[in-house]
Amino acid sequence: MNVKRILDLLEAKHTKDCFIVECLMGPRGAPRLDAWGMLGTWEKTEYFGYEVKVERSDFLRDTKWPVYLDACNRFSFVCPWGMIKPEEVGDSAGLLWASKQSARLYTKKIAPYREIKPPIDVIRHVLMWHTQRNRCRSVTTEDSRAYWERWLHEKEEKRDLGHRVSAALRQLVSERITAVEDENIRLKERIDQLEELDVLAREMGLSFLNWQSLKRQVKDAHRRLVSDNGLLRSMTTLRQALGDALSQVEGVQLEDRT
Repeated sequence: MNVKRILDLLEAKHTKDCFIVECLMGPRGAPRLDAWGMLGTWEKTEYFGYEVKVERSDFLRDTKWPVYLDACNRFSFVCPWGMIKPEEVGDSAGLLWASKQSARLYTKKIAPYREIKPPIDVIRHVLMWHTQRNRCRSVTTEDSRAYWERWLHEKEEKRDLGHRVSAALRQLVSERITAVEDENIRLKERIDQLEELDVLAREMGLSFLNWQSLKRQVKDAHRRLVSDNGLLRSMTTLRQALGDALSQVEGVQLEDRT
C-alpha cells in the first residue's frame, strides 16, 4: 500500500467537501499537510487535516506534526491496517486505518474537535490552487478541438518534413555515388595509361619499379638526345661549308678557261 492509494481513499471519503492533497500552510517553504479540507456545509465551518504514514519508522520519528493542529479543527493520522495503535497518536489526533485490500477506510479513533482561528494562509493557498486548476481545466476544455487540430497539423508538417529530408538525402547519396563512379572510371583510365607506359618503358630498358633509377635513366636519355642533336647540327654546318667551297672552286675553273 502506498501514500497515493490512501489519498485516493480520503478523497473518496470527502467527495462533498472541499478537499486538496499536499496542502501548504502558507507561502513556499511552509509546512505541508498530506491532505486538508473543509466541510461542504454552511451550517458550521469545520476544517480537517490528515497526515498519511505507510512506514512505522516514519511515524515514530515524526515530531513536526503538532504544527498541523493550527490549520484544522480535527487532525488524524491515516495508515495501513494495524500499523499505528490508537493510543500512540495522543489526545490531539484521530486515527484511520486503510483496509488490507485498500478498499476503504475505518475510523479507529475519532479526532477531537478543537477551536482554532481561521487558517487564512491555508485558505489563500486553497483558493489559488482551485483557481489555477479551474483555469487549466477551462483552457483544456475550450481549446481541445484547437489542440487536436494543431496536433494533426504539426504531425502532417513533421511527416512532410521527413519526406523532404528523405528525398534530399536520397538525391545527395545518388550524386555522391555518381561522383565516385566517375572518379573510379577516371582512375581506371589513368591506370591503363600507366600500364601501357610501363610496357613501353620496359621495351626501352626503363623500369617503373625504382623511381629514382627511372628519373636518372630519363635524364641520361635526354642528354644523349641533346648531344645527338648537336652532332646533327655540326654535320649540317659542315655540309653547307663544303657546298660553298665547291661553288668557289667551280667559279675559278671557269675563269681560267676564259
